[in-house]
Amino acid sequence: MHRLIARALAALAATTLAACSGAVDDPLAARGFTDEDRVAAERAEGAPPAEGDPLEPAAPAIRVLINEVAAAGEPTDWFEVLNAGGATVDLTGWRFTDDPEDAASGAYFADGLRLAPGDRHVQPVDKDVVGFALGGDEALGLFDADGRWVDGVDWVEGDSPEGASFARLPDGGDFATATPTPGGPNAAQ
Repeated sequence: MHRLIARALAALAATTLAACSGAVDDPLAARGFTDEDRVAAERAEGAPPAEGDPLEPAAPAIRVLINEVAAAGEPTDWFEVLNAGGATVDLTGWRFTDDPEDAASGAYFADGLRLAPGDRHVQPVDKDVVGFALGGDEALGLFDADGRWVDGVDWVEGDSPEGASFARLPDGGDFATATPTPGGPNAAQ
């Protein structure tokens, strides 16, 4: 999938250059890319969401990531969000859910929760408080106040075992089993 997106992004860049020079109408189509490939490339570049589509990415200036997950956390499950963008983000009205296919499910972050660039927030996930817990083979989705998809992670049994977390290494990178560091920079196990 990443290779496809990289190819589509390269072709999209070529399209932009060609459009400026008037040389090529649609090099993506000429290379066999479909409209679906084009949408994937635009999403990867942070293109603005299609109006009315709740599963489109949030606006590109907003870059909040699920950075670490402890599905067998002690004393409770938790996950960390990281503001990897350049502007302060107000998470009022934002949802997190273990059913990323349903933007209306899950729980809200606390009203008034703001993250400055580089800030992290550790969110406890207690079934009695938020209505669900994280499992060994689970997914977690993040939606903005307008119900648009922001970020998500899907892990399998063993990725976030007791005493470990499933974290982006380094911060903002690819997910791997890690040493739990709630609120701090992620660390390899």
